[in-house]
This record gives sequence, C-alpha cells and structure tokens, in this order.
Amino acid sequence: MKTKLVVLFLLAGTFLGCKKEKTDAVKVEITGQIKKVEYSTYMYGTHSITTSNSWYALISSTVDLNKYLNKQVTVKATKISSSPIEGGPDYYDVIEVK
Repeated sequence: MKTKLVVLFLLAGTFLGCKKEKTDAVKVEITGQIKKVEYSTYMYGTHSITTSNSWYALISSTVDLNKYLNKQVTVKATKISSSPIEGGPDYYDVIEVK
C-alpha cells in the first residue's frame, strides 16, 4: 500500500511540476540591412539585421529572407523565448517584411 501511495505522489508531483508557462509574444519592428549568416560565433539564426546601433539574429518560416539580402527594410518579428548565448545578438522570428 505504501508503494502505491509513493508512486501516486511521484506522478502527481511530476504532472504539477510540468506546467507550461504562458507567454505573450511581443511583436517588434526593426529597421536595418539584412545579411545572410555564413559563419558566426553564436550559431543561431539564418540571417541577421544590422541597425545604426545594434544587430540581431533572424529566422523565419513564413518569409523568404533571401529576397531582402543587402536591402534596407523594416521587419516585424517576435523575440524567440530561448535565451541567446552570452555576448550573442537577440534572436527574432520574422513574420513580415516592409
């Protein structure tokens, strides 16, 4: 009987500890020049965008970023929740290019 109770408590603890954290994705607009990422020290994103004072790693499953290489554009994107490596750029998922 004790074994069943222990197993029950372990299962209950597992399910209660696995709650998904609800996050609301904030959309941002970034204006700059899009470049293809060939080699990088941060190893995430397929493209980058450089603004007058910063740069960001980009990825998109909805927009072909190659169409905008070396062009000045404004992208609408959401920040990817996984934290980038120390010293690397912030990471965004592009949903629209203007």
